[in-house]
Amino acid sequence: MTVRTLDDVFTFLRTNEPDPAAIYTALTPVYETIYATRDRADGQFETVVRSIPLDTTAVLEVGCGTGTLLARLGDAFDRTVGADVSPGMVHRTRDRTGAGVVIGSVDAFLPGSFDAVVMMGAVLGHVRPDAAARTMLNETHDRLRSGGRFVCGVHDRSALADPTSRELTAKTADYCVLQRDRQRPIGGGVFEWTVEYVLTSRETGESVSVEQRVPIRAFGRDELAEWFRAAGFRDVRTDDRTFVKEERRSRAFVITATAGPSDRAR
Repeated sequence: MTVRTLDDVFTFLRTNEPDPAAIYTALTPVYETIYATRDRADGQFETVVRSIPLDTTAVLEVGCGTGTLLARLGDAFDRTVGADVSPGMVHRTRDRTGAGVVIGSVDAFLPGSFDAVVMMGAVLGHVRPDAAARTMLNETHDRLRSGGRFVCGVHDRSALADPTSRELTAKTADYCVLQRDRQRPIGGGVFEWTVEYVLTSRETGESVSVEQRVPIRAFGRDELAEWFRAAGFRDVRTDDRTFVKEERRSRAFVITATAGPSDRAR
């Protein structure tokens, strides 16, 4: 079935044994509900526009997911393009935003195509092993024109040195959505992120739930800044992520940088 609303998610989880390969796309309405309550897309958008020049024209968002941020970027810049490795997410984002979205990653584009590349939502942390992540940084640098800007959000290794947990709640007219997640370090800068989503009908009180478990790479600031410089970036800067309002201590940071000339043989 095509999952487009919380009603669809509720029916899907009640009548199907969740397939790990399909559940990411099927839960899209849940992600959108949680993000809207937390003003997450607004915070990401404000972070991006503060970090790139006002005359920026062409912007690529890698890992565009549900398209929430991409839609905001499309309102602000002349040309916006999205990329995501999930075919389901790409089709949904195309329908929702009308933007150009491709199945894949940054390497799907020609060198020097963009004035800015945006990679929020811990996209880089999903790229493993480290050699693959560093290759992605090299490819990102090459897709930027000289002087172009890169804005990237990642989890902070120091903030996730110990197990942590939290609960987030969002309500609509028909449903209460609970996100309960736990982070547990498992070595090598990687933590296991376990998240349970509980969807409760406000009319009947019936609940359905599903759990996801994903390994994600967290980074030290100096470590990642050195990776950026090795890829050809300059003016590298890190700042706490401040737009997740329920965090008492930031668990992530935003790293920004400027692309130098692409004169290295690759």
